[in-house]
Amino acid sequence: MDFQKNYRYFYKVYRRTNQFCNNYFEYFESIKNNTNIDFQTILQTICLFRENSELEMSFSSKILHTINPNYPIWDSIVTKEHFKIYSPSKNLPNQIRIIEASKTYDNYKDKFYEYMKSIEGKEIIEFFDEIFPNNTISNVKKIDFILWQDRKQKK
Repeated sequence: MDFQKNYRYFYKVYRRTNQFCNNYFEYFESIKNNTNIDFQTILQTICLFRENSELEMSFSSKILHTINPNYPIWDSIVTKEHFKIYSPSKNLPNQIRIIEASKTYDNYKDKFYEYMKSIEGKEIIEFFDEIFPNNTISNVKKIDFILWQDRKQKK
């Protein structure tokens, strides 16, 4: 319960209904040890819980990232502003949209890794490590956190 409370607050899952959250965490619990789980599988399941037409790319990526911190979290503003990648059209049929979202996430993941290996990405990691020495945070999370904070600063 403490994990769910902290997770809900940190990732703003509290904006969803209790029913969505119950289903979300029940599913999360069932796959938490499956390090081979993929984004599309998670997305397909999470979309069954949704309360509207949202694709739930972000919440799906948060589960994936929590299970394996080497996967980046999808944030529509970060992906759009920093990587020029957009969510699939809401006009697509649901199943096609999920497949397209999975391809889009894979594209984002590739671009994210390229960025992480770039001079700027390496500088961010070095800067993070200087500020927080001896941390055990994955390099993906370091980049993710800085890009997410940068997006918040631009608002």
